[in-house]
Amino acid sequence: MLIVELLLVALYGLCLLFILSFSLTQFHLTRLARQAYQQPAAPAPPAPAAWPRVTVQLPIYNELYVVERIIDACAALRYPTDRLHLQVLDDSTDETVALAAARVAHYRAQGLRIDHVRRLPGKDLRRVRYATA
Repeated sequence: MLIVELLLVALYGLCLLFILSFSLTQFHLTRLARQAYQQPAAPAPPAPAAWPRVTVQLPIYNELYVVERIIDACAALRYPTDRLHLQVLDDSTDETVALAAARVAHYRAQGLRIDHVRRLPGKDLRRVRYATA
């Protein structure tokens, strides 16, 4: 019986040591995080002399409830509009097509370069090649 009691006390002591080391590690990480938040933020890098052309492709398939928000979020990108091209790649078979077309027309009227591409049925790679051609 004495051996079982000693083993239980030793196991209990090891558990306490594990909890102590875990707590000290968490305390150390908390100190590091507080120090990192107290430092001033790094300055933003300067804007490039010439912005590269960027095409953002939005693959859509029956996204009735989110298609407008997705297009709005991409249209709100802070990027020169003459260098940004948005493509809504739409395979939808429901009312999403009309919603996407209306939102694309709205942003095209504002001068944003945006296309609503109804893709051909087939494999995904073939669809992307069709949109980028």
